[in-house]
Amino acid sequence: MNPSNPLPGPSNRHALIAWGILLVVLFPIFLYLADHPDWFLATERNQPSLGMVRGSDLEQQGRYEDALGAYHDALTFYREQMEKTNSARHRAAVATVHHKMGLLFLKRNESGDLERAREQFKQAVELDAGVGQGEGQFLLGDLDRDQNPESALQWYAGVIACVSNQPAIRACKNRAEILTRLERWDEAYPAWCTALTFHPWEPDEETAKTIVQIAGSIHCTTGTVLGRSYLRLADRPKAIAALQPQAEEDPVAAWALADITGTQPPVTDGILFNPAKAFVASAGIESVSFTWPAGCMMEFVAGTQLEGRRSALTLQPDSLHTEKMELSIFLNGTPGGTIEVNMGSPSDYETQGILRAGRNVVEIRCSHAWFEPEDLPVITVLGVKGN
Repeated sequence: MNPSNPLPGPSNRHALIAWGILLVVLFPIFLYLADHPDWFLATERNQPSLGMVRGSDLEQQGRYEDALGAYHDALTFYREQMEKTNSARHRAAVATVHHKMGLLFLKRNESGDLERAREQFKQAVELDAGVGQGEGQFLLGDLDRDQNPESALQWYAGVIACVSNQPAIRACKNRAEILTRLERWDEAYPAWCTALTFHPWEPDEETAKTIVQIAGSIHCTTGTVLGRSYLRLADRPKAIAALQPQAEEDPVAAWALADITGTQPPVTDGILFNPAKAFVASAGIESVSFTWPAGCMMEFVAGTQLEGRRSALTLQPDSLHTEKMELSIFLNGTPGGTIEVNMGSPSDYETQGILRAGRNVVEIRCSHAWFEPEDLPVITVLGVKGN
């Protein structure tokens, strides 16, 4: 034997044989898995952290019991994470699972499911008041609306306090209807005014009659929403009387008044944007700024030359660091596209919505994302332009 080229020892030979056998066994398995990638997906779907996705898929198939099982797995997983970290991300995840379970019970609607849904929604909003972009508290309000109106009023107020979007506007309207039923006129009137200020369309005849009746009960004779209500009821003299005192401060009132009297509208080629006419539910922010997930709704007037053209929002995002944030835009109740905002100086972001001459309403919805409470992004609306 050549000492410079020794043969492998017994232990090395055994290792080589073992590796050879292992490769012979594993090679066909690797070939099988390469031809069956669904195996990997099935394994991934069974992870408890993906229980919400799996539960949603099963729910869409009508397999409610299986969906509940998947949600329970996800709930156990995220509760354990929340107890370990107490982070806003994990609290929101637990709240979201409870919310999804509540929605499932409402959809299934078997005996006792309404109470089960109520309990799930309550657990969700205790962890995250804005769960479901305000839908959690909104649905609790709907569930209590007939049997416990005082409780419903509190839930709807909770929606308005945490988000500025369509659920919040619907909550304003629902609160107004309950307050009207309870004959609490002083509270009902401003609730109606808030809801209709940011409603893209004029009030219908029934709503207009309600507003006029409530205004009479509290001896109110002026106001933009009241003027619009008189217009719906074809009472021009009272509409003019209601709008005239507001015309200097409210562009919408000025535009409506000019339209009634046949005088020159306040703008002809631009946009009048009144920051006071914005619905922003972000606590501690008094300007037209909002944090996630509040969003923002604004009322403005576009000149006649801008009719049929697109709009652009001038936004100043802060506290975004290096990440982007998606904002969904709705103009006059119709989708106006999605824009991505970046950290930096003020920028114009073009939307896909079409302007109309006169009154317009824009809604900005925040995308679903996770932010720690002390690190919420703030976005300031500096203006609206016509392109």
